[in-house]
Amino acid sequence: METHKEKRVHHSSCEAEIKATDECVKNIQMFHNMLSDLNLCPITPIPVYNDNRGAVDRSHSFSTKGMRHLNIRENAIHEAQILQEVSIGHISGKCNPADIFTKEFKSDCTFCSLHDLLLFPCSAFQVPSLHGGC
Repeated sequence: METHKEKRVHHSSCEAEIKATDECVKNIQMFHNMLSDLNLCPITPIPVYNDNRGAVDRSHSFSTKGMRHLNIRENAIHEAQILQEVSIGHISGKCNPADIFTKEFKSDCTFCSLHDLLLFPCSAFQVPSLHGGC
């Protein structure tokens, strides 16, 4: 998956996380379809972890309110869960090894703990098994 600068500003971190989760789900669906075309048995559902509790909660239900551009993304994520292509789960910010690539750290202690978590998964935190997950 590639990273890029967004062209528009999101009004909330939840909205940004829903968009990022939707992009991840679309990539998973593309790879799932490619593996199916090659007659390889893809593992389903693929776990997708997000550290924003609001985005995770909203992905588990269909939305019919307000912002149409966001509802389409939320409903696509929910539909992918119903079809058992993905499963969306929450991961605590303290245990999210992806933060080492996306966050600015104000202290060396925080950086070192995530660095160690990335290299040596710690059992002190309730870290989900990330094998095969996104």
